[in-house]
Amino acid sequence: MLREAVDSGSEIGLRAKSVMAQGQLVSDDIVIGIIRERVKAADCLKGFILDGFPRTTAQALALDEMLAATGEEVKTVLELSVPDEVLIERIGGRWIHKASGRSYHTKYNPPKSFDGKSEPTPENMRDDQTGEALTQRPDDNKDALPKRLAAYHAETVPVLGHYKSRSGCRVAQVDSNLGPTRKTEDIWADCAKALGLKREQIILMFGPPAAGKGTHGGRITAALGIPQLSTGDMLREAVDSGSEIGLRAKSVMAQGQLVSDDIVIGIIRERVKAADCLKGFILDGFPRTTAQALALDEMLTATGEEVKTVLELSVPDEVLIERIGGRWIHKASGRSYHTKYNPPKSFDGKSEPTPENMRDDQTGEALTQRPDDNKDALPKRLAAYHAETVPVLGHYKSRPGCRVAQVDSNLGPMRKTEDIWADCAKALGLKREQIILMFGPPAAGKGTHGGRITAALGIPQLSTGDMLREAVDSGSEIGLRAKSVMAQGQPGSLICLVFSQAAKVAALTLAAGEVAPQNSGRPNRQLVSDDIVIGIIRERVKAADCLKGFILDGFPRTTAQALALDEMLAATGEEVKTVLELSVPDEVLIERIGGRWIHKASGRSYHTKYNPPKSFDGKSEPTPENMRDDQTGEALTQRPDDNKDALPKRLAAYHAETVPVLGHYKSRSGCRVAQVDSNLGPTRKTEDIWADCAKALGLKA
Repeated sequence: MLREAVDSGSEIGLRAKSVMAQGQLVSDDIVIGIIRERVKAADCLKGFILDGFPRTTAQALALDEMLAATGEEVKTVLELSVPDEVLIERIGGRWIHKASGRSYHTKYNPPKSFDGKSEPTPENMRDDQTGEALTQRPDDNKDALPKRLAAYHAETVPVLGHYKSRSGCRVAQVDSNLGPTRKTEDIWADCAKALGLKREQIILMFGPPAAGKGTHGGRITAALGIPQLSTGDMLREAVDSGSEIGLRAKSVMAQGQLVSDDIVIGIIRERVKAADCLKGFILDGFPRTTAQALALDEMLTATGEEVKTVLELSVPDEVLIERIGGRWIHKASGRSYHTKYNPPKSFDGKSEPTPENMRDDQTGEALTQRPDDNKDALPKRLAAYHAETVPVLGHYKSRPGCRVAQVDSNLGPMRKTEDIWADCAKALGLKREQIILMFGPPAAGKGTHGGRITAALGIPQLSTGDMLREAVDSGSEIGLRAKSVMAQGQPGSLICLVFSQAAKVAALTLAAGEVAPQNSGRPNRQLVSDDIVIGIIRERVKAADCLKGFILDGFPRTTAQALALDEMLAATGEEVKTVLELSVPDEVLIERIGGRWIHKASGRSYHTKYNPPKSFDGKSEPTPENMRDDQTGEALTQRPDDNKDALPKRLAAYHAETVPVLGHYKSRSGCRVAQVDSNLGPTRKTEDIWADCAKALGLKA
């Protein structure tokens, strides 16, 4: 943080640089100031970990005071402990690649350049990636280490004591010593337990071959941040790892025997200790029998957990036989093809499919079929699947507190992948908690701060223009309706969307993205109605990236649209929770926008004054010849209405539209409407605006 602050040239960074230039130690108040600035950043929205700070009780008190100013406090203190003699061995063999921070060890993680026998030196200790010489810290030696460790213990004990005396603060010590029976994952499991972290999502997923478990399991993984685990993959990983349970499995398999349930449960027990399973996991196709289900339940009960959700994807057998019979796989990557629905480029669609004409698009390697992906074997496989699954589903249906759901996974003319996903999300009880409307005039910073909200909350920022283009390109039913309406416009005219049923409302052009009054005297154009726009939004927010919520950027533009949006959301038991407007004085915006130039292909934005491209000298009249993209050298462009004559009218239209919509949501109970000053200045930086946005959104670490 100190290095970042100095490099950034911030006020606190310059103070630190001045002190360091005099050879003095940076004072506690400067360090606290640096922390205060750093934790305003978007990545600290949900919280942060302070590594090795505070080192003294005085620093702890200063940190407490800083946090109290924002109504916050330290909730958890975690110490990793290792015997000193072990640390001396660990640290004494440690070598670092300074530029990247990559770490090596002469014994535990030697670089490829080291033979393990010679005396380690910069000549034979070299970074695996760059070949550059590694270095050791000057005090990573046997003489200095005992003193360093003694100092650490002397510093840490009083700080831990300070926080132990604080009510509501959890102080935990975890044994971080590795050994024959203690692996990294065991230490992590103890850390998770010490932090009070517990899996909330344990999902069983069933479905016959080709029912879509890969597609929709992958979406659940993306949405919830939990892995999809198959017993086959876990078994292979355990054998490859050489773990105790993996060696047991390997021995059984070497004898040509089936791996027993207790070994499979042991493999699952080890796998779910991993960090990626912290929030939960999806078991794909397991358990297959009631006996396995009982064994799994017993395993979970030992950690106070249980299966919360069982999801089965169902497809008629006759459909599956067609799906599976045409399926070909690229074994090395897992990429899947189908002779009818997703043929590789090498297949003409008419010949008999063979390894010669069914080849992977990326590598050109021959594809393969599973030996039992044929019409004779498939009915037997499906019958076996149904016979296994029915009793397991019955077992979990009888368990109180466990949700068992069956989702129709059959595609058809009226049923798309997104519809199946929407039903899966509903069956899993997944509901959007963050539905945010974001308003702001042109150049107010919606891109910057909307992007930060996206990064912080994991929800997408959606604009109506982008959604319309995507819907038209996708060929969906609602996209075809929009395309038909747009196609009725006059040849050569701008294609506009109007989000209103009244003549006074502004129109958004697709071609230039501009906002202008309907009666602006421009050429006649066919307008896409509100019901089509709402339909497009309804389809878009079914996507997996909208599972936790979404930000609507600049929509609704009228009270009529707001009512239509409210009605759409009410149908799924949802509502707008937050409305955020970024405000900037009009005269500032006119200066900002008048100097704005865009690289159309990438969306990169430049400004003649605040962010000029390298091609511009800052003195000449800006033109496409001297305003060129830094990366491609291509000419930049200005929007036709980014000029001093059009801008006041555009801003007046924006204010006229926004006030009634904000008023509508202010009158809604349970909806937070906030205005944030987005004007930059000598004492107001981007991080300050973001901090106010986070506060307005009710986001707190």
